[in-house]
This record gives sequence, C-alpha cells and structure tokens, in this order.
Amino acid sequence: MMDELSWTAVGQTTIFGKPGTDRDFRFTIEQSGQSAEGETAVEKIWLKSYPKGVPAEIDPNEYASLAQMFDEWLSHAPHVVRGDQLEPVALELSVPGEHNRRNAAAALAALELAGVARKDAERVIVEFTGAGRRLEEKGEAGGVRVLDSYAHHPAEIAADIAALGDRVIALFQPHLYSRTQYLAHGFAAALAEAHAACITDVYPAREEPIAGVDGRLIVEELATVRPGMRIGWAPEPEAAARIVASWARPGDVVVTLGAGDVDRVAPLLLELLA
Repeated sequence: MMDELSWTAVGQTTIFGKPGTDRDFRFTIEQSGQSAEGETAVEKIWLKSYPKGVPAEIDPNEYASLAQMFDEWLSHAPHVVRGDQLEPVALELSVPGEHNRRNAAAALAALELAGVARKDAERVIVEFTGAGRRLEEKGEAGGVRVLDSYAHHPAEIAADIAALGDRVIALFQPHLYSRTQYLAHGFAAALAEAHAACITDVYPAREEPIAGVDGRLIVEELATVRPGMRIGWAPEPEAAARIVASWARPGDVVVTLGAGDVDRVAPLLLELLA
C-alpha cells in the first residue's frame, strides 16, 4: 500500500546503447522506496531514447517539449506537409538512394503548395544531378568508381552506403572529437554495411583533442559490430587512400566520407587505381 512506503526521489538513471543504432536508451527510476518488509518498490519509471552523447543530466522532458513546441508552431500554418509521412517517389531520378527519393517527395509536395503543377515539377526534378560533396562522382579508373560525400553522421553514412550497392569500400574521416567519442558505435553500425572500410584520424575543425579519442574508437567498435570485416586504420587520408586502392577490384565503388578535407584524396585514388 502507498501509505506503507517511505518514498524518496532518487533520479537514478541507467544508460545503455542499442546495438546497430546511434541511440541511447535511458531507464530512470524517478521515485522509489521500501515497504515495511524491506522490499523495494517503484512508483514511477520512464524509458526514453536519445541520440548518443546527450548528457545524462538533461531534462528527460526536454526533447518531448521541443516536439510539442514544433507541433504548436505548425498548428498555425495554413498547410502542413511532413516529409517523413510521404511515400518515396517512384520516378527515375538522377541521384541514387532511398533518401533522395524521399527528398524528392518532399520537394514535389512543397512545389505543389507553391502552385507548381505536379507534372511540370516531375519533369524537372528528374534532371537534378545533386549537390557538391553529396555522393559526387569524382571519376572512374581501373573499373572502379570513386565518389565523395560530406556525410559525417551515422544516418547520412548509412544512407549513402545503401544507395551505392553491395561492393562499397568506404574511406571515412571522422569529424570532431566530441562526435567521434559520442557516436563511435553509430558510425561503426553504419560502416558495417559497406564491403570494407578504412578509418582515418579525426578532423578536428573547431575542437581541441580529447584524450583517448581518435579514429581507432570507430575501428574497435566496427570490429565488434561485424567481426571478420575488412577494416583499415590510417591516421592520414593519403595513407588510407593507398590501403583502399589496394583492396579495390573492378566493379567496386570507393566513397570518401566526412565533413573535413577527405575529398582531397580523390585524385590520388584515381591515380592509384589507374
């Protein structure tokens, strides 16, 4: 019975990751107590999923309140289309991947709301060949295609690899020490879908190094996520390019991934593959 318990707010949180995702799941006991017989009882718990790396002390209601704020803002809009609720287009686009079919669906919906006839929009959208550093074709040599992508988050990497087929060799340069520290498992899960992967050291951008954090965190996670996968480690992108080029065979696709300067090795890759 409630009156038999001595309750105290303890706020105990256990954080555990879900394999194959970049999410943390938090199991929190907000209030607990003991009965007269000494048995532990729980009045309220919550289980919530967060992006990996969200500090443990964050208000568990913060993400929900942000979603509520967004819904409130949308309630004042005369027309609302949610891209994640649209079916991917069946058009033959000039850019690959399920994510681009979903992007096209959202673009067509927006154009319709702006007064553009669907048939006119469809005729033009199939001619869109993409943006720079978004699965950008860099060339072909020795029967191997080389592409470059700005993808620097697990979801982006997974989408790009899925778009390129079965024989994908990924050369990934992590971006930011903090992102590498928090999302190492998510990166590994995404890269595990490639045929092979080589990881470089972190492109620091605006950050100072963090002790114990470098590209090897992802290498170690990848070896755990997919034992036996061909995995390479090279601190510098040029060295990684040489490793990747030695692996590639005709019919393979090599893609450089990252928001740093990994795209600089595309010419070297083509030279090595020729």
